[in-house]
Amino acid sequence: MISAEQISAELQALEGKIFCEKHGQGSIASYWQRTFPDISPAQFYSSLKALQIPGDSPKINIEFTNTLGDYMPLIEIEWPSAENPRDRMAFMKFEPKQNELYFSNLIAPHISDQSYAKKLMYWLSDLTTKLDKKKITACAMLQMGAYTWARFGFTPYADHWLDLKEDIRNYRLNKNFDRISFDKRMSDGKGLWDDSPYIDAHPAGFELTKDETAEIKDALSSKNPEDIWALSDLGRELARTSDKPPHIITVGKILLSGLSWEGSLSLKPGTKAMDRFTSYINRAPEQSTNKAVEI
Repeated sequence: MISAEQISAELQALEGKIFCEKHGQGSIASYWQRTFPDISPAQFYSSLKALQIPGDSPKINIEFTNTLGDYMPLIEIEWPSAENPRDRMAFMKFEPKQNELYFSNLIAPHISDQSYAKKLMYWLSDLTTKLDKKKITACAMLQMGAYTWARFGFTPYADHWLDLKEDIRNYRLNKNFDRISFDKRMSDGKGLWDDSPYIDAHPAGFELTKDETAEIKDALSSKNPEDIWALSDLGRELARTSDKPPHIITVGKILLSGLSWEGSLSLKPGTKAMDRFTSYINRAPEQSTNKAVEI
């Protein structure tokens, strides 16, 4: 276990980069020891900075709470260069009773379509394993979350899978399932809240092939949340953005982008989900850079 003296000294040296506060009895160092017994503040910060997000240097806020015996550290990672203020802050929360780590908004849009997203997820899985947590849970939202986390091997909870399938039927497809259609838009009655970045640029939608229609029908009729992977993996290119380099817009990406769901990834070796996760983050060309971000 990292000593309290080392923790205090490193937090002082990292002032302005890592800010810690506590709610409850005990010192900041004792709370750090309980959360990160074998990871020092310097190791934590340097491993995250090693991701080398272009033009960004993370600021980390850690809030330690101990209320009624329920110990729940909350970690906020701020990415200052994100254009939209709501995209600047990622959240991670440890749930000791469920032995899991929950995160939201971890990969903001300004890094989500780059290889850095894979590095960041490798960092998170490495951290979660070292802390002996068995599962990562996530809220898949923002522009690309519903697509991105399916690609990584996350699956929705059963009730969220039902809702997601209904959203895809209602807001992404025509009645024959042979065309991506944006004739209907999600609304709360006050305004549109569909978060897909592609709808306004492609209002006419896209024709689907017979094989794609069959694949989509099979997934939407399935009770197995793992069938979200079949949707996200529909990889035919439909369009490209004007970015340099351009972002490739695939069938799976446009089906799921802008929607939302909650779900999880089991870190148990040998499962379909973990095999998919490992395969995805190790896919070239990122494979050679992953080890650089180990804690």
